[in-house]
Amino acid sequence: MCARARASTDLHAHVACARADLLNTTHLPLLPPTQAESPDATSTALIREVSTGGVEEQRSMAAVLARSAVPEMWEKLSDQSREGIKQQLLVSLEAETSPNMSRKLANVVGAISFAVRDGGWPDLIPAMVAMCTSDVAAKKEMAYHVLAILPQQVGDQIKQHFPQLSVLYEQALVSGDSNVHVSGFRAIASYLSMCDTPKELKPLQVCAHVWVRVRVRVGVCVVRACVYLLNQCATHVRAYAHFCLHCI
Repeated sequence: MCARARASTDLHAHVACARADLLNTTHLPLLPPTQAESPDATSTALIREVSTGGVEEQRSMAAVLARSAVPEMWEKLSDQSREGIKQQLLVSLEAETSPNMSRKLANVVGAISFAVRDGGWPDLIPAMVAMCTSDVAAKKEMAYHVLAILPQQVGDQIKQHFPQLSVLYEQALVSGDSNVHVSGFRAIASYLSMCDTPKELKPLQVCAHVWVRVRVRVGVCVVRACVYLLNQCATHVRAYAHFCLHCI
């Protein structure tokens, strides 16, 4: 049996096992020996199923597996497989129309970014920046969702792109879509959680004034929820969050 056929057979078996495990609220199964013996074929098959599979339920199960299995096998993959997976995920995330699958794809992207060494995915942040400027609110929301995951994985790269990202963060806070607004704030809070010096925090001071200006349009409850998130995620700027709450 060729590697592609074997990987396809393995994929259906793994998806079936994952479905049974999830229905029973148990942990995902361990990777079987056949998967460990063909990491390139299996990883590629999983990402292909997540990205272009026809049945959303099966795509969803494949995403659960890919989120854990592909990062575990990353070091064993060929350079060609790695580049193909990264390219496929970015294309699929941008093109996805299902809200459920968009979030699962975004989570897979975040998980794999953790396995990729610093600088190993140079197209990732530019791709998220492009999605943040989309006319489709759902795409913006997912882009900010990924940007909320990335600081813990590729913090140094995020800092390099911050002059551009700070503009996008401010745009998220004035968005008329509450999901984009909250997702953008999560990205800001995630960035703040990795800041080490007041100098790194200073560019975001303008955001406090933006939160206050838009509180009527997006609702005081949304703004308060965002600031409480900041209060929880960035304990070293707790006093700054308390100031923002006082202004609302």
